[in-house]
Amino acid sequence: MNSIITQNIDGLHQKAGSESVIEFHGTIKTATCQNCGKTYTTSEMISRIETIEEFYVCSHCETKRKDARFIKPDVVLFGDTGDWFSMEGFNHILNLVRQADCILVLGTSLKVTPFSTFPQHRSAGVPLIIINKGDTPYDFAPNTFVIQESIGETLSKLDASVL
Repeated sequence: MNSIITQNIDGLHQKAGSESVIEFHGTIKTATCQNCGKTYTTSEMISRIETIEEFYVCSHCETKRKDARFIKPDVVLFGDTGDWFSMEGFNHILNLVRQADCILVLGTSLKVTPFSTFPQHRSAGVPLIIINKGDTPYDFAPNTFVIQESIGETLSKLDASVL
């Protein structure tokens, strides 16, 4: 099984047809009330922006305290913990990494934890391919292949050579 573990929040992997996607830092496609847990879609939030002055305050909650009813995008902000920041979430990701035949890292410096720690859990001998314009802490690790070029250009060249 192929899986994508992404830091992106934009849903582009799914739009491209990928099915097994873990959005480690959440998604911008939804927002949730911090009090009652009601989830709003992007289109619902746009409608709220156009029709309600305080669009960011949940109208579904029963509590009168406005500051308890804030609606927050379902993205991981600095200091937050997302759905995957649990022991179960981490173990699931680490199991995917340990079972992988190859790890492909695209466009990240791998310097922000905890995401940056995932490649170190690959099984011995499993190749790590990094395509990133800058350096990463893994650049000189065993079985690591580094291409410091544009992702788009590199993948286009690979695609053309495979056809």
